[in-house]
Amino acid sequence: MGAGSKEENDLARLTLQCILTNEVITAIVPGLSTVYEVDNAARASYTRSLGLSSAQKDWLMQKTEQGWAKLPKEYAWLRDWEIV
Repeated sequence: MGAGSKEENDLARLTLQCILTNEVITAIVPGLSTVYEVDNAARASYTRSLGLSSAQKDWLMQKTEQGWAKLPKEYAWLRDWEIV
């Protein structure tokens, strides 16, 4: 395991996998700073054709909502960029 917890790494990989399957998005530039993060992102790329299971989708949605709920008031403007 690289830096961060299993949950953090799963969240990063599944988020990238979800983004990569969105036909509207033409490019992503994730900020990667370790070899493990690059490997995790590559795994997301390789597994994107498998799609997310319903359990993975539910977990990712739950984590996303928790993240939005914890967002400080001064960063509420990010909600405007939730869907571009």
